[in-house]
Amino acid sequence: MKNFTLVTFLLVLFAQPLFSQAIFQSAGSGNWSSPTSWTLVSGSSSTNYPVAGDTATINSANNITVDVNSQCNQLTINGGSSLLLNSSTSILTVSNGLSLSGTSTISLNPGLLTISGTLSITQASTVTVTQGALTVVGATTLNSVGSASGTTTLLDVEGGAFSCAGITSITATTRVAELRIGGSAVTLAGGVVTTSANARINFTGSGALTLAGIITIPNASSFIPGTGRVVYFGIPGSNQTVAPLSYYRLVITGLGSGIKEINGAVTVTDTLTLLTDTLLVNSGGSLTLSNGITIVRTAGQLISAPTFAGTANIVYNDVAHDTTGLEIPSAAGVLQDLTVSDIAGIALGSNVTVNDNLNLQQGPLLTNNYTLAITNTAGGSGSDPAISRTNGYVIGTITRSIGTTTGLRIFPLGVGIGSGQNYREFDLDYTTAPSVAGIIAAQAIDSAAPAQSGLPLTDNTEVINKTAPMYWQADASGGLSGGAYTLSLTATGAPGVSDLTTLRIVKRPSAGGPWILDGTAGVNAGTTSAPVIVRTGMSGFSQFTFGSDNSNTLPITLLSFTGITAGNNVLLEWTTASENNNLLFTVEHSIDGHSFTAIGTLPGAGSTVEQHSYSFTHTNAPTGINYYRLKQTDADGKETYSNTITCSVLNTTAGLSVFPNPASGVITIQTVPNTVLKLFNAGGQFIRSLSVGTNDISALSKGMYYIKAQGSAVLLEKK
Repeated sequence: MKNFTLVTFLLVLFAQPLFSQAIFQSAGSGNWSSPTSWTLVSGSSSTNYPVAGDTATINSANNITVDVNSQCNQLTINGGSSLLLNSSTSILTVSNGLSLSGTSTISLNPGLLTISGTLSITQASTVTVTQGALTVVGATTLNSVGSASGTTTLLDVEGGAFSCAGITSITATTRVAELRIGGSAVTLAGGVVTTSANARINFTGSGALTLAGIITIPNASSFIPGTGRVVYFGIPGSNQTVAPLSYYRLVITGLGSGIKEINGAVTVTDTLTLLTDTLLVNSGGSLTLSNGITIVRTAGQLISAPTFAGTANIVYNDVAHDTTGLEIPSAAGVLQDLTVSDIAGIALGSNVTVNDNLNLQQGPLLTNNYTLAITNTAGGSGSDPAISRTNGYVIGTITRSIGTTTGLRIFPLGVGIGSGQNYREFDLDYTTAPSVAGIIAAQAIDSAAPAQSGLPLTDNTEVINKTAPMYWQADASGGLSGGAYTLSLTATGAPGVSDLTTLRIVKRPSAGGPWILDGTAGVNAGTTSAPVIVRTGMSGFSQFTFGSDNSNTLPITLLSFTGITAGNNVLLEWTTASENNNLLFTVEHSIDGHSFTAIGTLPGAGSTVEQHSYSFTHTNAPTGINYYRLKQTDADGKETYSNTITCSVLNTTAGLSVFPNPASGVITIQTVPNTVLKLFNAGGQFIRSLSVGTNDISALSKGMYYIKAQGSAVLLEKK
């Protein structure tokens, strides 16, 4: 065994080259690839200038320029010397390490310098990247040694890019050692460590520092954020700590599944961008957002609430559907501007109050039964100072504060998502200011207004004998009164419109009341597929739609649609005042109010101006709330939907009883002890939990409710 080991060693030894690689030092200033620039110190060389595997030293204040693709194994620059890469063909690859000392310099303007080993910058030396790229595969060290004050040891990345895969360490005592970031891209995959206040990271421009590792800065004064941004990218599969510093712009990103943790005091003064991943504030940590902060949320999210030191602006710009979260300030008066640029849409996860401007660039904003309030009371001349729109729209209710001034207020409403979306703007242009300020809440409903009556109406020479299968609900509150306005309704996707001039806006004082004419017909605009119907001199608010004579084939005018429960059967009845080209009705049913299925069809009456009544019985309807709507189909295949109604089918076999019923104050519920009881309104919305025994319902509004307990239900009338 010993002999074998010895033989092996000798074979390996004699297999090595019998000469060392060439060692060069500079002979004067000149080009890297010129033999006159170098002196061969030892070894042999066929080129007489450093190539791959060679060691090179630039000293004695010599200046070496790289203008072609060049290589060496190790490079030392000292004695006030310099290395210059200043063209697109300036490429130098150092396969081991590079050290810079003695007030020497390296300049890339432009050029590519790649160091496979380590980069060491000491003794007031400077590396400047103006254009091009500096790449270090190993570690990077900036070290200002000594106790005497003097020139800064500097890695100055004013432009171009610098990346380091290993640890970047910055050490200084009396002198300053500084990583300076201008309008550049700096990536520190291995993290960065500073040791003192004189060991600095200094943003001199709006460049970006991207960190995959950890940034360790014991002295916060050694981090100068300027107008730059710090990007925490992290390592896939690992959490990343956000250093307790004050950032100008902070970006949270990664591969979409990581957590960025805050364990100390973090402040962001300009922009917080949640690109991907999540941002968590642990116990003992804090995230403070300065006055005027902008939060840009793409696919990332906050999983801890920040502290808002003043006002804030929020931008949503994802391509996937999202829900608002903890980035929404809970305090009134904080959120100034809200911008939605989310192709798939953003849904509210809480009430949102916008105090200055709502900017709808693209995608739907779904209110989800939450309140979307705009408190800017001003009106505009030709444009709205509180709401601006490119292609976005709101599905749900917009609540706006209205001041005692004239001017335009838009309600950019819509229905449907994706290919089924239709824009239904509701515009108020006050020509006479309201006498008392208040609030208007408006929404668009993509079905015929229920319980219609009052037709036909005559507006000068136009006879309105039918209305569109859509309507707008606009309600005034907060004392709003007085004033006159011009109303414009945008009805994209309205079926059967062929003549814009005959369309007329009608309104009614309350649901179920007769349609009336208010004001004077204006000049309609738009197209037959997206008509804009205008009426001037209007006042008061309730429900609005538009109608026409027989020149337009608006499909039906639905007078009523009701349902009556008899045991476990539901009798559905509806009446039309007129029909145009009506092929059939399809009765659709749902148990959740969202997903509907067809349960029967009835033929329509074709085209008629006479009243027609229809009925359909849904046998063996399921226990609980049942939702019904009508789909009307024209002979040419166009479809429209009615409003949705609800009917409750009760199961009284489980011993659930409530008395008195009707009731106005206290009720008593008798059933099995410890039964879970829930109270819902007639529309199926949960109100609150109840208990077996006595319950006070005096705070409820008058109307119909139902109490549900494990599949059983009882109707309750509140007087």
